Amino acid sequence: MKITKMQGLGNDYLYFHEEVPADVSDLSILLSDRHYGVGSDGLIYITESQTADFGMRIFNADGSEALMCGNGIRCVGKYIYEKGMSDKTDLLIETRSGIRRLRMDVHEGKVTSVSVNMEPSQSARQSPLKPVSRHTLCIQSVPAIPMPLSSLTKRGFHCRRRSAPSLSTIRYFRAASTVNL
Repeated sequence: MKITKMQGLGNDYLYFHEEVPADVSDLSILLSDRHYGVGSDGLIYITESQTADFGMRIFNADGSEALMCGNGIRCVGKYIYEKGMSDKTDLLIETRSGIRRLRMDVHEGKVTSVSVNMEPSQSARQSPLKPVSRHTLCIQSVPAIPMPLSSLTKRGFHCRRRSAPSLSTIRYFRAASTVNL
């Protein structure tokens, strides 16, 4: 097993260009452990795709499969280019949240920057927010979408911060999390 560890803005993953193994959940937990494993936020597999240049599957350190990671996919672009898997500087990558376009800047054979279109996935365009009470929201499976609290008032929710004054953006909550605002 060849492992490449890369990080993008602090998100560190282990990258593989091979078939996703059947025991990937257990493998992700084992390898991602920062004390007894290699240590990472999870595993990213670069796969074949029927609809894009490559596919990408992400497995979190807890073994769950993620839809998308912006920093992870940028590392995928660098990996693909610098490992000689493609000489394209524009790539389409199939993710669980849709196809994403990567644009890479290359200098002397090395990728110096990667940008990715991060438009919302189809599931993200459907509002996952359900009011429980005036100051509480029940978030039903939010797939890693930054959600400024100010945007909630635009949707008709009256938000007031309580017991979490530093909470300015809801970044990710597991399915059916309850957040008191």
